[in-house]
Order: sequence, then structure tokens, then C-alpha cells
Amino acid sequence: MYALRPSKASTWVLCAASALMEAMYPEQPGDNEVREEGTAGHWAAYEIGHGRPVPVGTVAPNGVALDDEILDGVLTYLNHLFSFGLHVYLEAPVEIPRIHKQCGGTVDAWIWDPVKRLLRVADLKLGYRQVDPFENWQLLAYLCGIITQLGLTEHFDFELIIVQPRAYGHPPIKTWRGNSTMLAPYFKKLQDKATHAVVLFEHGEKRGAELLSVNNYGPAFLAGPHCDGCSARGHCDTALNAAMAVVDLAGDKGIVEHGIIEVSHRLRRLYRAQATLEAVIAGLEHRVEHEITEHHALVPCFEVSHGNGKWVWKEGVDAQVIATGQLVGVPLAKPIKPITVVQARAALKNVTPGLLDQYAERQPGKLKLRVVPENQTRKTFEV
Repeated sequence: MYALRPSKASTWVLCAASALMEAMYPEQPGDNEVREEGTAGHWAAYEIGHGRPVPVGTVAPNGVALDDEILDGVLTYLNHLFSFGLHVYLEAPVEIPRIHKQCGGTVDAWIWDPVKRLLRVADLKLGYRQVDPFENWQLLAYLCGIITQLGLTEHFDFELIIVQPRAYGHPPIKTWRGNSTMLAPYFKKLQDKATHAVVLFEHGEKRGAELLSVNNYGPAFLAGPHCDGCSARGHCDTALNAAMAVVDLAGDKGIVEHGIIEVSHRLRRLYRAQATLEAVIAGLEHRVEHEITEHHALVPCFEVSHGNGKWVWKEGVDAQVIATGQLVGVPLAKPIKPITVVQARAALKNVTPGLLDQYAERQPGKLKLRVVPENQTRKTFEV
């Protein structure tokens, strides 16, 4: 088990102590429903990608039942990868010694095109919060390891691909394209942050800080929206203090007119504060719920109880319900519906691709204010 996983790079690149903290307070199985669905989706992608069918309703090894939505996402991901017509390495382990000997993990997918000298690294995300491939530390770390594995020394191009079908309102497939001359500064930052993180991980917060003080590595802890990916966020004093800093603030000033530029900057900062608060709240909620359910603690102002779930038919009574409806002249069976568009396209791709396109449409999402990334200018003009 590596101390530094690329899947957590977006956290430890910003907060070096997160690797130590997560080792002390690891996420437990079942803590995160979306992450469990992601694990199931990756298993399904590996199985389907190797020619083994995974029907709707199949229960993955982690106990998650694969529904239409998850399998649609998996098929979108696989169809894109195999559209390049090259061998796809799925769920491939990789060591990343160039960043640190303690860095390594499993790449969702990668493809090397020796003719075009093009290396593609892809990641399937089944969460709902948008993930951008541009300057994505997880994919950059994987890219670094694969470059070493392939022994690439001459110029090449790369594509970092995020397939995220459930980030509704955003493109399901996003790609950042670049070339090998751009990578050195990114790898240098990963190396520096990895060194900081591993020293803290191996020696603890206090001794690690002493060992690193001469190199001016900066603070070990940094709170922000990246806390959402940290399993220790409910135990972190820095994150808690950052969240509590916006609580119960009072002042003497009332109405003040601000220009739209200042308003926009304040709105962006508040969005960041909101994301930090949500991350810390989720961590504290988990701590309180865990204490109540596992240790039967009496916690002031909180309890864990069942809400009202939806009505469902009992197991195995479908035929009786439909028959009862027929007896009283009321149809109680669902009308026959086709499988989803994504599943139909996957089923027909080797027979008559495009046959059903005339019957399908992508419905527009609702109008919504969106935050433009702070690095949008560099992203737009990046070669």
C-alpha cells in the first residue's frame, strides 16, 4: 500500500498533511455511497471491457447493485476508449518513482499510440460534482508513472480524459491535450509536495515539520474545497477553524453599494467558502453518526433515526398485483419501454450503428449560473 495515492493527489498537493491524517482516520467501507457506486462501476467496466457481460441488476463484489444509470456511464466510458481502435489497458497498476517511491496506484485506463506518439490516460468518474482534466493532479501523476513504464524519452503528445456521465449539465467527456514539453513544472510540483507529504506521513506532524523547516515547504495543513476528498476532514482542526470563521459574524456596516466586478469576486470566494463548509459538515456528520450508531453515544441535539422511505411492492408479488388489477379492470402493469439510448447504441454498434439516432435526442438542461475556473485563461490558450 502506497503512502501517496494518485487518486488523492488533488488533496495532498494542496494539503501535505492529508496523507498522514487519512492514515490515522481512514474511510470505512460504506461511508460514501457515491464512491461505492464508483467502485462498482469500475468493476463493471473491467468485466465488460474484457468481454464479460454485466446485466442490469448485477451485484458488484462490493455489494452495490448496478442500475441503468451506472451501466450507461460505464458504456459511455468504454465506447469512447475503444473508439480509438487501439489496445486499452484497464485498471492497470503503476508505480510512480519519479514522483516518490511511496507513490503509486491503479490507472482506470491508458492507451499508447506508437504511430502518432500519443499517450491517453482516462479516468471514469461516477460522482456528480464536475471534475476537470485540465491540470488534474491525479491524471498527471498517472501520466508520469506510465511515461516511466514505457521508457518514453523523445517528444510525445498526451490527452488526459475525464469521463463523467453523471455531472449533469456538463459534457460527459472532457479532454485536455498537450505535449511532453509542458510536463516538467507539473512533475516538479508533484515531487516537492510528495516529499513534504511523505516526511509528515513517516515522522508525524511535529517531527516532520522540524525536518522540513530548513527547506521552507510551507504549512502542512491547508483547508479548502479539496477537504471534501479527505476522510479525516471531521478530525482536522484547520478545516474546522476555517469553517467556523464564517459563523456568527457581526459588524457595524449595513448597506454598501459594490460594483459588479467586486460582487463577482466576492461571489467566487463565497462559493469556495461554501465548498469548504460542505466538506467539513460532511466530515462532522459522519463522526457524530458513527458515535451514535457504533458506540451508542448520547450526543446533544442529534439522533440517528429512519425517515419515511418510499412505498414499494413486497418481494415476489408483481404477478399478483398485475392480476388483481386485471380482475377489477384497472391496468397496473408498466407499459413496455425500450432500453436506454446508451445501451441501445452499444448493442447495435457492431451491427448497424446509428440506426436509431433519428429517434433519440439530448434534452437541454436548465439555465444556470456557472463559475468559470480561475485558470480559465491559461486553459483557453494552453497549447
